[in-house]
Amino acid sequence: MNQTFDWSLVQSFLAALDQGSLLGAARVLNASQPTIGRHIAELESQLGVVLFERTGRGLLPTATALRLAESARGMEASAHQLARSVSGAEAGVSGTVRITASQPVACVLLP
Repeated sequence: MNQTFDWSLVQSFLAALDQGSLLGAARVLNASQPTIGRHIAELESQLGVVLFERTGRGLLPTATALRLAESARGMEASAHQLARSVSGAEAGVSGTVRITASQPVACVLLP
């Protein structure tokens, strides 16, 4: 496998797996269909495996692709967690919210 890792190859793989076609993956990722095809071909080359069977109706994942998908989804979840951590938006919201209202408004609108 190549020493440098390109996360976009895995993103393209997951999008193609989820969408079932290169065109669908391209739409989801806002990329061109040839770009997604190149990403899939490059990932297959780096890993030395075939990930999809190309058919007239789209892409059929191989057994290897389905096994790889589990690890790739874990990577995706970790990448999202990393992004949330960096942005300060952790998965849970915490803190105190205080609402001030006059007594008539509080009696009518607030429980």
